Amino acid sequence: DGSQPMASIMQDVERAAATASDSNKRALYTFLGSLTEQLGEYEKAATWYARAAAIAASPAPGAPALTSEELVLAAVRCSLSCGNNQQADSYLASIASTSSEETMAYYRLYKMWSWLCGIQSSQELLEPVTVLKTYATMDSMKIVRPPVYLTLWYLTGESEWSKKLQAEYPKSAETALVTGVAHMLPTPFWFFLPRDEVAMNNTASPTRSDVE
Repeated sequence: DGSQPMASIMQDVERAAATASDSNKRALYTFLGSLTEQLGEYEKAATWYARAAAIAASPAPGAPALTSEELVLAAVRCSLSCGNNQQADSYLASIASTSSEETMAYYRLYKMWSWLCGIQSSQELLEPVTVLKTYATMDSMKIVRPPVYLTLWYLTGESEWSKKLQAEYPKSAETALVTGVAHMLPTPFWFFLPRDEVAMNNTASPTRSDVE
């Protein structure tokens, strides 16, 4: 059983983190977040990322130099992946006043995804789709334009968005998804997202991916 060794590794990392310096603890919590996210354990991953973000310490030697805001965004991403938009909103509130344009772009995107998580029917998509279309044209949102296009295509089924992806970002993961080269992971976020009837009938609709 390959799961037992992995569980044992994670327990060892947790034990090491308990007595580690703040810098090493932050790095170990980040590692646990990344590992559990890869395993599809999004709720646990969100918790580890959030715990890492809460530690004010310089990066440990050899560890990824992630800012607290980047770690919060990772926690939000994982919360959304498991469909917990209330937790995502709670994490997002902590970075709402960010001075980073990049962080704000992701904040707006994830806030939109959180909004979509709470929508119950395709009739309620009009307003968020309108906002997303505005985001698709904003220079300040350029860094998240591929996932914005993907979200619009997934919600509406309109070929305009898949064509934009293929023309502007031909090598992106999002383009691989709309062309069927890659597939989406079956996360609650994508499964329960309301979609337009056209999108529901789109034979190229993705069935696997994570939120990002």
